Amino acid sequence: MSPPSCCSCQPPQGYAPGPYRELGPPLPLPEPQPDFQVDREKTCPLLLRVFTRNGGHHKLDEFAVRGKEPSGEIQIYTWMDATLRELSDLIKEKTFPW
Repeated sequence: MSPPSCCSCQPPQGYAPGPYRELGPPLPLPEPQPDFQVDREKTCPLLLRVFTRNGGHHKLDEFAVRGKEPSGEIQIYTWMDATLRELSDLIKEKTFPW
């Protein structure tokens, strides 16, 4: 749906396209939380099991039986405060070693 046209070709004041038109003003942002820090010298890392697949997603029923998970598993030992960048770099490093 396109915005209503007028002689200046600008949408009228307060016009919002799509389903957001009737939602009202935006909600205030939540207060920022303090960064979660883990002492990596004293804290034991956790095991993150990642199952990679090119060209699609695994189906939930492929994980129904313990011990018969899909192939392509990558095991990463990491900490609770690991960033998404850190995890993605580890996955790329193990998936594409060249």
